[in-house]
Amino acid sequence: AVGGTVAWFTDSATKENAFLASRVSCSVSEVNTTTVTVTNTGDIDAFVRAAVTVNWVDASGNVYGTAPQYVVGINEADWAAYTDGYYYCLEALAPGAVSENLITGIVATSAAPEGYTLGVEVIAEAIQSEPVHAAGTAWGVVISAGSVSAYTG
Repeated sequence: AVGGTVAWFTDSATKENAFLASRVSCSVSEVNTTTVTVTNTGDIDAFVRAAVTVNWVDASGNVYGTAPQYVVGINEADWAAYTDGYYYCLEALAPGAVSENLITGIVATSAAPEGYTLGVEVIAEAIQSEPVHAAGTAWGVVISAGSVSAYTG
């Protein structure tokens, strides 16, 4: 007599991997002719850049058709102006961190039209600081030793 045993062994387990995407965001605060800062409102270290627009604006928020002539002072110890029209915060900001002041002053060098004053608008953008090539590729900058060191765009 020949006998045999056949057995099937099965094992099943599930493993759930939870991936949480990081959130990159920023906000501009204290916009006036001498104070502008950017806050990293995301949950990951980020580089930020800002564009500054200056116009003549009336009390209702209407923009005059001709832009003012002006001189803007930039905090060059912490920010760099590049030919693309943006100012780059040289150091990455940790979540919740506030940048150093961007503007040291804005002075109109042309006369304001009747009923208009100098209006300053700042728009900021943030990008994750790691991997460093992310900012370099997207913004055309060089990141060296954790800070923006050059513009290549």
